[in-house]
Amino acid sequence: MVDSFDLLMLGAALCALAFGLVRRVRMWSAGLPAGPAERSGERGKGMLRDAVAHVRILRDPAPGLMHLGIFLGFGLLLLAAALAVSGVSLPRPLAAAAALVLDLAGLGALAGTAYALLRRYVLKPPRLDNRVEDLWVLLLIAGILLTGVATTALGIARGGGGPFPKPAGWAVSLPLGLLGADATAALQPWVWKVHFLLICGFFAAIPYTRLVHVVASPLNVFFRNLRPRGEASKPNLEDETADHFGVSAVEHLGWKDVLDLDACTRCGRCQDGCPAHLTEKPLSPKKAIQDMKRKWLADWGAILERRASGAKAEEGGASLVDEFVGRDAIWACTTCRYCEEHCPVFVEPVSKLLEMRRHLVLTESAPPPEMNQTYKNLENNGNPWGIGFSTRGDWAAALDVPLLGEGAPEIEVLYWTGCAGAFDDRNKKISEAMVRIFRAAGVPFAILGPDATCCGDPARRTGNEYLYQMQAQQNVETLKGRKFKKIVTACPHCLHVLSVEYPQFGGTFEVVPHVKFVLDLLKAGRLRLEPATGTPGIPHSALPIPHSSRIVYHDSCYLGRYRGIYEEPRELLARLQGAPPLEPERARDRSFCCGAGGGRMWLEERLGKRINLARFDQLAARSPEIVATACPYCLTMMDDAVKDRGQEEKVKARDVAELVAARLKPSAAPLAPAPVA
Repeated sequence: MVDSFDLLMLGAALCALAFGLVRRVRMWSAGLPAGPAERSGERGKGMLRDAVAHVRILRDPAPGLMHLGIFLGFGLLLLAAALAVSGVSLPRPLAAAAALVLDLAGLGALAGTAYALLRRYVLKPPRLDNRVEDLWVLLLIAGILLTGVATTALGIARGGGGPFPKPAGWAVSLPLGLLGADATAALQPWVWKVHFLLICGFFAAIPYTRLVHVVASPLNVFFRNLRPRGEASKPNLEDETADHFGVSAVEHLGWKDVLDLDACTRCGRCQDGCPAHLTEKPLSPKKAIQDMKRKWLADWGAILERRASGAKAEEGGASLVDEFVGRDAIWACTTCRYCEEHCPVFVEPVSKLLEMRRHLVLTESAPPPEMNQTYKNLENNGNPWGIGFSTRGDWAAALDVPLLGEGAPEIEVLYWTGCAGAFDDRNKKISEAMVRIFRAAGVPFAILGPDATCCGDPARRTGNEYLYQMQAQQNVETLKGRKFKKIVTACPHCLHVLSVEYPQFGGTFEVVPHVKFVLDLLKAGRLRLEPATGTPGIPHSALPIPHSSRIVYHDSCYLGRYRGIYEEPRELLARLQGAPPLEPERARDRSFCCGAGGGRMWLEERLGKRINLARFDQLAARSPEIVATACPYCLTMMDDAVKDRGQEEKVKARDVAELVAARLKPSAAPLAPAPVA
């Protein structure tokens, strides 16, 4: 059925495809260069898993199955059309199996396309925004599939279906057979012609429409970031040739950032769990990416010309911050990584927003006003509260907690309290609970006290890379001068920075979250607990847990989506009360942020609804008696929410360490002095 006209149209379509793809690759390569893509084997497996087998896409089952049906069905039918054009014939047994598979694949693709149209134009979930392009692309795919099935059905109706099973084609052939043999024989070549021309149109449209994701998305999966989750880049602040830090113009983006922009399909999964977007802040990760893409598509040609002439970005006027991505949106991000965890093709909005923050702080000196005081506090006293740095170990004085000094013998555990555990009265309770646990288990431990400074998370996550690097280098130098086997910390923000980002400064240490460390102690039989009795309405220092207690667990973003720790806190709570904790609707990798990450702990929440209240309401829907957390930021935000909602008599917010310490047998939890290291 393929004639010279068909071949001519196919050749023209393939030329348009090739020209467009070359142009697209040139556009991607206009981004700043990056290092080579190493670990190609791992990348290839990831592309097969997530781009072909749809494992990541299927985490959202209904749209995932829809896309898988279209992808597999349409892909197989295009392959069959290519074989037909090339004149390749298969052996009879293989041809029979292929005929059945193709028929069912076409049916699956049609079902997926029908659901896509229903979802976009009838169900209309909030995360989708519809453009004219979306409709005609779906209609193009539907047209190709329908004409393909119709061609097969017409062949069956005229008795030319062959011996191979084609259930979908056979079903459609029944009404077509009523047209008569002559009509079906005359109609079939024309339906095939339309089918073939639509396929040619599909190929030609790929580089110029949203169909470019057919190429860009698998490539983005292959070239995905393989660094530890959430690791921020380390700019060279000593580069005297640098005329900017961070990103203020689209030409500051790297080539992988540009590929990100093209790979984004506007599916909206990112904003589906974005705490800023869902509490009516002016941030949608999807919109931010699409706004960057719009600017890049408009400017990339001029960018190449400016680079060729040696002009600077500012001279070209390729502004991005303010003009396309507003400051309120940039500062609304809590860096919770919901968007990056749930993007099917590994687009990274958080890293781009962080680079814009770096520009605002380092180049424009324009952080949110209240951050200026926080930066002064960090610089002068090594903590965001601005309390005298020499008092960092005062909380431990009454407990005779040893300090680990230079030249001291090696100790098993260095307990990293973090700023919250050392300076905030509420979070000091976590540190005290950990002291009880260490001593109950006979674990030799010590703290750094005033020799430590802030890990730097508040500075780095708000764009003040200068201050962060100063603090990181100071802490790395201090830690290298001490002897210990591992660091244990109750702060997931400290955990992430110390374990993932300090290696950028030559500081590689074993850092363990307190929930995992305490669980391991219980499993090893080093801790003995009292039976679960009593009532939960007791002060922080002693809180027995009854079997009837309703504990709901809130996943910290920096413990969960950053470090992948979901089960340890749940197992620990299950061991405490003899039953698993309650699960809120948004839990584990879909958990809702408390609102304190990304430096938001130190910023006023002036726009939209308060994130911590939204999260508490989700947890309160399970009617808990205790909201359990494993992060000092989360504990603070939940404590505040309990008070704001007037629930102090009904609900208590507690760290898991407090719950464990309250259940220690008295003889197993001495607070006697420990040997000084």
